[in-house]
Amino acid sequence: MLTRFANRVLNTASVMGLANKGWVSDEDGGWLSEYRKSLGEEHQVTVQLTPGTIKGNPTHEPRQKLPTVTLSERNRYDPNAQLTFGSLDAILVSELLRDLELLAPAKN
Repeated sequence: MLTRFANRVLNTASVMGLANKGWVSDEDGGWLSEYRKSLGEEHQVTVQLTPGTIKGNPTHEPRQKLPTVTLSERNRYDPNAQLTFGSLDAILVSELLRDLELLAPAKN
């Protein structure tokens, strides 16, 4: 799990822009609470949004935090899996980190 983004307060519209970079949002009715991105054929990364927002309306909750960025196997949940970002291809991890580093901070 990455925690380096946990305390950053981000602009919701910027976070929603992850969809333009290959990230897929969760399908929980009209509420947006996470994005996922495939990393190769075997892994995916999931980013939780706090507090989340209404899909298509970034002004509902204009600020977001990303408390957890987790790595898992695609299409399989194994709570005992010991996956680390360091075990992945360096280019995939670099692209993932770039996507998250470029998210715009929320204005005060």
